[in-house]
Amino acid sequence: QQVMDTYDVVFEPMAMEYLGALSKAISNAKEEDIETKEANNAMTAPVMLLKANASLFKFDLIGNLANVMLSFLESVKKLDSDAISIVEAHHRTLTAIIVKKMKGDGGAFGKQMEEELKQACKRYYARGA
Repeated sequence: QQVMDTYDVVFEPMAMEYLGALSKAISNAKEEDIETKEANNAMTAPVMLLKANASLFKFDLIGNLANVMLSFLESVKKLDSDAISIVEAHHRTLTAIIVKKMKGDGGAFGKQMEEELKQACKRYYARGA
């Protein structure tokens, strides 16, 4: 643990690289005629990397939000414009968190963001998608 605490690696550039991969996957899902499974895999990979690395660098809110998004992507059977919109909103949110260097869980604001993402996913499921 002491090594991790003193290790001088900055998370933000790494996170931005993962977010770039997610952005590309979102664009491909919107513009190309690709299978839902292939598109989901392309979006899942960078989200999984964000989740796995965020906590190591004390960006717990990113890890929490990425966890919600992973569950969402795993459950989407047909990737439609509404599902893609949810992933896009997730991408914008994570980008803002990184740019603002919001470490930790975000407190009350972080809980609200996580709850809003969960509610968006719940509304998507409720419509029978």
